[in-house]
Amino acid sequence: KKAFLCGIVCQFGFMPLYASLLTRVFKTDMTEDALYNYQSAVLGMTIVGCLPGGTTSNLFTWFCKGNVPLSILMSVVSNAAALGAMPLMLWLYYELRFEG
Repeated sequence: KKAFLCGIVCQFGFMPLYASLLTRVFKTDMTEDALYNYQSAVLGMTIVGCLPGGTTSNLFTWFCKGNVPLSILMSVVSNAAALGAMPLMLWLYYELRFEG
């Protein structure tokens, strides 16, 4: 139970937060050196931060002799939860930052 809850919190709590923090830390690099505007770069980083892990994590878990059933369960649940959590995270980390 603890590992499962830790995975969900990391997936939908820390990952979008870290992506948002990275866009704030590297704001000058993202505005000066990019071929696109800053809001588009932030949107892309936020989407990547909100996406659930893929099936490759299950393969790496198997290679490392980890808990494969837990990895598969996390993949299934995070993909299902992303249907509601991803729009919520995008609203929270992007829309509230760039209103309008």
